[in-house]
Amino acid sequence: MKIPKKRINYYITIPLILTYIFFFPNITNYATSKNIVSGNFWDIVWQYSSYGFPYSFLYSVCNSGISKPDNYSEETINLVNNTLENISLDNNSSSKYVMSSDYTITNVDQNIDKSNNPNIIIVQSESFLDPLWIEDIEYTEDPIPNFRNLSNNYSS
Repeated sequence: MKIPKKRINYYITIPLILTYIFFFPNITNYATSKNIVSGNFWDIVWQYSSYGFPYSFLYSVCNSGISKPDNYSEETINLVNNTLENISLDNNSSSKYVMSSDYTITNVDQNIDKSNNPNIIIVQSESFLDPLWIEDIEYTEDPIPNFRNLSNNYSS
């Protein structure tokens, strides 16, 4: 079926597109803050199946990336580098160090009472791979014993 060609009315089309571009991020943030739509989009398959292609695509375009920390500057990075360079650990040392929010290094073994602190392990990797899945490589021991123990004994 042939449809007759129509001339595009730029006086209406361009303002509508610009309005959509400027208002979509605000509408999306409002809907997320009021729990109309979920703000947890780590599962892209679920996101696209739940909210559809147009919304999901535009949401990922408008709200992608990690925002820069408030105190991010060249001086802060240099301070962190200088602090880390001042720590010299030999291979036999079992001391553990922690960097605080003001970028000072403290020795965990000396300054922190371990009985009052929880044991927290964070694994943040989007491309984690179990080395045992790689064929033709043999290991003398499990290369990721802690991760395997956590995955076998805990729900998440």
